[in-house]
Amino acid sequence: MKKRKIKNFLIRTSEKLRVLEEKRNKEIIKVYKGFRNVKKSPKIDEIILEYLKNEVLPLLRRFKNINEIDSKDRIKIDFLKRYSKFLEVKTVLAQETEGIIKDIMKNISKINKNKITNKTELLVEKNEIGKENKELYIKLFEIRKKILKKYLNFPLTILNWSTFKNSELSNYPQIYKFDKLISNVIRELKILFKELQFNKDISNLSIKILEQLSDCNSKPKKIKSKKLLSLFLSEINKKEIARYIELIEPKGDFPFEGLCVGSYFNEATIFYKYKNDFQSLRYFFHEVGHAIYTICPSHKDYLLVKAEPEFFDEGIATCFEEGVFFIDFILKFIENFTRNEIKKMVKYERVNQLKEMILMTILVQFEEKIYLSEKNTEPEKVFNSLCNKYGIRNDFPFIWASFLSFTKDVYYIFDYLIAEIIRYKFIKYYYNRSRKISIKGFFDELFKNLIQPLKGEFWWNKLTKILKW
Repeated sequence: MKKRKIKNFLIRTSEKLRVLEEKRNKEIIKVYKGFRNVKKSPKIDEIILEYLKNEVLPLLRRFKNINEIDSKDRIKIDFLKRYSKFLEVKTVLAQETEGIIKDIMKNISKINKNKITNKTELLVEKNEIGKENKELYIKLFEIRKKILKKYLNFPLTILNWSTFKNSELSNYPQIYKFDKLISNVIRELKILFKELQFNKDISNLSIKILEQLSDCNSKPKKIKSKKLLSLFLSEINKKEIARYIELIEPKGDFPFEGLCVGSYFNEATIFYKYKNDFQSLRYFFHEVGHAIYTICPSHKDYLLVKAEPEFFDEGIATCFEEGVFFIDFILKFIENFTRNEIKKMVKYERVNQLKEMILMTILVQFEEKIYLSEKNTEPEKVFNSLCNKYGIRNDFPFIWASFLSFTKDVYYIFDYLIAEIIRYKFIKYYYNRSRKISIKGFFDELFKNLIQPLKGEFWWNKLTKILKW
């Protein structure tokens, strides 16, 4: 196949995949908007997989001289091969484990947070659910290990991540440094935890701050999400983006903290329930980050955007969470709190971020040990040893089996851990370079370094500067 033909072929393939993804997104939006008469259609992932296997891959195999084409087309070809393998394994895993995952989720849904009055009660409840889920999760892990070994010839995979690491391209040499990067960041975080007197009991400081805040008679005034979005976009000088974002407050038992569904270069829909606390605000800004990067991705080519790893998109969205840490901005829409009280709340939420990052690290390393082991491992021992490693006391041996993340894609949480590291490193990058700190200055740097397209640059070029590989 000649270079010109392969280029035209990639353009047609890109448009076909974009149309299919838009169709899937419209169906998702209808479901969460509450349309009861949504017609069931064939699963889009299965349609995409069939298209890739029957029409795309056979033609790609005929093209032997990959070094003769430009780097962008090489990336697209590599992505299509990886995407096909990713969907194939994902489809088989879904078929083989659907029943077990439903049982696990059914047990987890029994946790009634409305009746739980404190954190200890929640942990006790989760531990009891974990007891019920333990054997189900062990069975799930074993089925996954067999399937992954069969299809990918090694026991450990992060579906998209591992096929990415083992791709044919040699353009990703920096990717292997992530293990070292994680270790360095965790080392820095452990120092921060020690400074906060937070290494022995992960909840001590949180409880103290909450007790101080409980003395305040007033609560933050609840504001509408649309008003908050408008205020935020005005603050960072991006008001024109607002008309491309639809905000919907879901009704009933919405299964996510927030959700963004969108069409690249076009529009985005955010489903979000504002709960009137800082963590909720953080999740709101996260979804706004997804929406903005959907509308303004770093490439105008659909396949190049799709070829970016999930953690890059999540990393940008996680950087948007920093909006809750600019006190002058927060004071514009949260009333009845003094500046000192807001500072305490901000400090408490920063600690929450650190807690989440440590927990993600534990969950990622837990999965790694479970899937790497050729023998049957005892999950309780693995989880407790990791808690001890990071200085966290765990009095609930079965709590690992109450985490919903293990029902997602294998190593689903890994993308979020890398995203947290990108956020952490970008914050350091900004504060080390900036004389004057402001919310606009922060987001100007974010757009400049990670979002806006730069000629000849790809995601790994951008991260190289921020992460200092």
